[in-house]
Amino acid sequence: MTKHILVSCHSGITPHFSDLVSNTLLFKKEYPEQRIVDEISTKNYKDDSDYQNYPNILKILKENNYNISNIVCTIPDEYIWSSSNKLRGFDRPEDVRYVQCTTNMDELVNGEKKGFSDKDAGTLNAYVRFFYDEDTDTMYYYIVKNMGNHRFAMKAMANEGLPFEVLAKVQSHDNSKELKQEDFIKVEADGHHADADLRASQNENQKFYSGYRSGHPEFVDCFNYLLQMKLNYNGIMKQEYEAAEEEYKEKFKDYENWPNLNSIQGLNKGLTNGLFAKYGKENVDYAIDTIRKAATKFTKETQINNTIIWVTASAFKSLCDIHENRTVCTHRELQKYILDLFKFSNQNPMQDPIKIKNFTQKGGIKDYNYIAIEKYFKGNVFNNWIKKQQDRKTGFTAEHPGFSHLIAGVTSLLRKQAMSNCL
Repeated sequence: MTKHILVSCHSGITPHFSDLVSNTLLFKKEYPEQRIVDEISTKNYKDDSDYQNYPNILKILKENNYNISNIVCTIPDEYIWSSSNKLRGFDRPEDVRYVQCTTNMDELVNGEKKGFSDKDAGTLNAYVRFFYDEDTDTMYYYIVKNMGNHRFAMKAMANEGLPFEVLAKVQSHDNSKELKQEDFIKVEADGHHADADLRASQNENQKFYSGYRSGHPEFVDCFNYLLQMKLNYNGIMKQEYEAAEEEYKEKFKDYENWPNLNSIQGLNKGLTNGLFAKYGKENVDYAIDTIRKAATKFTKETQINNTIIWVTASAFKSLCDIHENRTVCTHRELQKYILDLFKFSNQNPMQDPIKIKNFTQKGGIKDYNYIAIEKYFKGNVFNNWIKKQQDRKTGFTAEHPGFSHLIAGVTSLLRKQAMSNCL
């Protein structure tokens, strides 16, 4: 007869899924007993939850032959697992902001510290994974929550590290199918991604991991585009390289030397939206390729900020696309010009080096076209360069349709200044 085991973090069983970590063990690592005594016990946090009218997960699983569907029940903390994005999962249980947790619990309500508020916490969501060991005829079950890392941490604090229960809506994965780890992750990550979209506190990185792991097309496109352009983003390339096999692994060759993009804003909405819709894919391709080459060859920077991608794409669109039946230059010419700027300024000790990190929206200037003019086309540098490249006797003026297009994209408050600075 098959043996059934619901795996606890205290069972001594090494998880059969490589992406899983225990929230309880993570909390105890952050807050060993002495730290709880020193920092938590003195606060006297309360836990106002009352789950006596809800069934326990152990009883529910046994009564339903270990296959349940959307049942709200209590779960002892030792049975809660999370899928870590550091282990090719989708969640971020290691990144709990404990200071934020104590700040929330220290809030005064009617003169008392709020502590853990069941009304605020609501109900968690979890899935039951399964793994069958043929050698021992044993079915192992894992309860994997896909949201609520901070809620779990606050409840652990309120209970001062002692055992506690959480309330969750639980459903089993489809046990009629032979599911692999990536199949479980895809289903769970989809729910996490929906929750991330609803929660303003979920950041870009969290949404990317959950969206990518759950197979949302726009995030899969984003990952594939980053891979094509040889850009890292928050450790994803290392994870995928380590999991890749045979020919696919070759796509990640030298990934550790690729620059890291600090934000995927404009790249994470699909190949027909965001940056691509605003500037056109060819212009975005050239912008990223140009800046990546500048970083690796001349500035030696390992980080590429998102602003410089928008700034450079706007320059390619204005100067290389056709406006009033004319262009300023080809994509390759503009790429060479920008790379020459970086090369000359970074290799000439008499020049202030142009650095990617300096392309930022600060000091009240949050206009990509204005920044493009200030960084690339201020003064006569471009005209001196292009006259040699195109064997021209004269340069361009700000009235040329290409530069007019660039200036027209500047906010009205800065447009006069942009016109004055351009060329």
